[in-house]
Amino acid sequence: MLNPKGGTGKTTLATNLARALGIRLGIPALLLDTDPQGTARDWQRAQSSPLEEGGEGRQVESVRTLPYPEVRGVDVPGHVRREAEAAAARAVVVIDGAAKAEAMAAEAAKVADLVLIPVQPSPADIWGASDLVRIVRAARTPAAFVVVRQVAGTRLAEDIGPALGGYGLPVFAARTAQRVAYAEALLLGRTVLDLDRAGAAAAEVLAVADEVLTVLGVAPEANTGP
Repeated sequence: MLNPKGGTGKTTLATNLARALGIRLGIPALLLDTDPQGTARDWQRAQSSPLEEGGEGRQVESVRTLPYPEVRGVDVPGHVRREAEAAAARAVVVIDGAAKAEAMAAEAAKVADLVLIPVQPSPADIWGASDLVRIVRAARTPAAFVVVRQVAGTRLAEDIGPALGGYGLPVFAARTAQRVAYAEALLLGRTVLDLDRAGAAAAEVLAVADEVLTVLGVAPEANTGP
């Protein structure tokens, strides 16, 4: 999960996607937090807070049988590969990339099987992706844009796909919308898959996870939810 611009929703997508991929594959998930801000690590610490009444998810039945993604901080670029390869045999690994840290982003891109670039429907986000596209091409790693925080029906949401097409990378069909549920889940140390009222958001995240698995040629486990 890479984007050199801060505030693009990398960690929100990373936490939710790690959970969704673990559920789809029926295996644990490891989230490597390479951002010096440590937001994913803060998210893990927030998991000790009690979940509000009625807050457990019902969208994906197997959500109760899998532990939350383990979060591990990685602050040195050279340690990304070591941590990812050590866990790859037992878990799906998601890397939450750092903003404005080219060495870390370059190392993460080399290690990954797929780089996702979360982009909000705004000109600043579109323009800011150019340096990362250069890094990804240098790493020769498959990559794709994922539109996040879109407001459906707006001109920006409609136009961002063609605008991103100029970079020569695919744009995922699955998108996430601007929803309060994502912020609430992050604050609670949960994901939208674990909140009853977040059905629409859960469906969005699962759609992104399914598209990731399709690109990687990996079949999900049977009976892993809608």
